[in-house]
Amino acid sequence: MAWTTPGTATAGQVLTASFWNTQVRDNMVELDDFFSGWTTYTPSITGAVTNPNLGSTGQANGSYIKIGRLVIFTISIVASGTGIAAGSGEYTFTVPVNYASQPAAGFVTLGTGWVYNATSGRYMATLDNFGKSNNQGRIVINQAAAAIGSTNVSVQSEFSVAIFGHYQTAS
Repeated sequence: MAWTTPGTATAGQVLTASFWNTQVRDNMVELDDFFSGWTTYTPSITGAVTNPNLGSTGQANGSYIKIGRLVIFTISIVASGTGIAAGSGEYTFTVPVNYASQPAAGFVTLGTGWVYNATSGRYMATLDNFGKSNNQGRIVINQAAAAIGSTNVSVQSEFSVAIFGHYQTAS
């Protein structure tokens, strides 16, 4: 169903079930995303060559809200416990809903945040969709001017990512 611009009832008009369904019920269904609150999702992290392992107690958490074609989201990834492995190659992260196609001449910034590991410290980071499919992004560390996983900042003990962003969906 799509949003219907509410009509104006006139004096003497019989307000039928069809009128109420179209003007009230269907529009409330359309607004449901706005009022339903945040939805959780589990972002995946993959390496271009081999996948990283977040460890026995590591976590990847995300949440989002979709309002029309706007998605607002958070990603939180922490490596901890035993079995942590960096994997290799540029890391790719999934976003909760497919985003609109990237412009022909570039990419779209999906979010910003921080990347931290005990060896390299904390870096401000950007999640963009350069060269990725419509549900993935790569995190670029502003200081290093390169994607994580392909630099000295990789999954290891005390590795964490915190990203907040928004983007336009494909539909």
